[in-house]
Amino acid sequence: MGVSHIDGRVNRAEIKRQRGKVHQYSILQFALEDGGERTIKNAVVSNEVAAHLTPGTAGRFYLYNQMDGRGVYAFRGSGGTLVNQYPQHAERLFLLLILINVAMMLVFQFVLGEGTPVLILIALAIGVVGYIATRVMRGRAAKAFAADNPGAATGVGQAPA
Repeated sequence: MGVSHIDGRVNRAEIKRQRGKVHQYSILQFALEDGGERTIKNAVVSNEVAAHLTPGTAGRFYLYNQMDGRGVYAFRGSGGTLVNQYPQHAERLFLLLILINVAMMLVFQFVLGEGTPVLILIALAIGVVGYIATRVMRGRAAKAFAADNPGAATGVGQAPA
């Protein structure tokens, strides 16, 4: 799990699907400034950042890699455009898993009068660990972006002068 950045240009961006506030790319391919190439498969990107992932777009791209997800969470264009929007879909799914399992646990305890099945406790533990991990990763990404762009607010806009 980690965050990093690359400087370069988008060579290829093939959208697999778009749902809600995120785009999933089957392939994102970057030509790096040092002459290398970087390819990310099954990248998940927020809509705000995805708007800047068109072939030919140059700048600094901020990448994340967590559990089974990877993608681009921020962009700084050569013209000073800043976009920072970490995709929170996994965090919301883990939170939903927690809520569903707490509700099921309450039903088993108070409505049915039985003990809570172990499977519900395991799913609840997975939800809590996953939620904490995704929340920590979002915090790391925000700190990395702020350290690289002092004085920049989160969100979309122009870099400060």
